[in-house]
Amino acid sequence: MILMQVPLFNSVSACTWEPWLKKIFSQERECAYDQQFIEKWQGQSLSFINEVKDVQHIAVYDPFLYMKEPLHNNINMYKDIDHLNEYGCQFLIPSFSDAMDSFMADRKKKIRPPGQLEK
Repeated sequence: MILMQVPLFNSVSACTWEPWLKKIFSQERECAYDQQFIEKWQGQSLSFINEVKDVQHIAVYDPFLYMKEPLHNNINMYKDIDHLNEYGCQFLIPSFSDAMDSFMADRKKKIRPPGQLEK
């Protein structure tokens, strides 16, 4: 299984701090992925991985499918531009666990027990 990179997030510092005035008035921080930045810096590697997985029939876990925005419950999930903090890691555990369970179940179906002849 290939574990793909999380979406690059070039505004980590803007989303890490929370202005106290906004907090007092219960206003949420505005943080979003920059799709042009992601395409510029991750586009080629994502295309390459997708091509390899299709040709080689390799399972892939893609965090892009689960990380629609860099905040979850108004908490920043990034340590830096391309690494998650502890909160971000914890956020992905359920989806990764499900993907791995599915992958392992598929592998067990494809592997024959020792001594079993092919029909």
